[in-house]
Amino acid sequence: MADNDSLANKAKQFANTATNKAKQLADTTAQTARSVATTVQQKLDEPENKERIAKAKKAACQAGQQLKSTASTVGSRARDTFVNVKGKVAERLSSGN
Repeated sequence: MADNDSLANKAKQFANTATNKAKQLADTTAQTARSVATTVQQKLDEPENKERIAKAKKAACQAGQQLKSTASTVGSRARDTFVNVKGKVAERLSSGN
């Protein structure tokens, strides 16, 4: 019975130690994450970076508009081609060729 109690105590100590280590690791990770987030925010707040970010957003917006326009043009051409081919097929089917 004493062996079981000894094993139980050792298991409890091990669990407590593991829990404490896990908490320490979580705290360290959280501190590191906060530090990185603060550094990134400071960099983003620097005037030259704000300007670069604004330019990048504008370029991305323009690229998105261009892509939308191109997709619309391609879609229209595909639809026109489909209607044209459909008409030719219907014409051939009705003429018996």
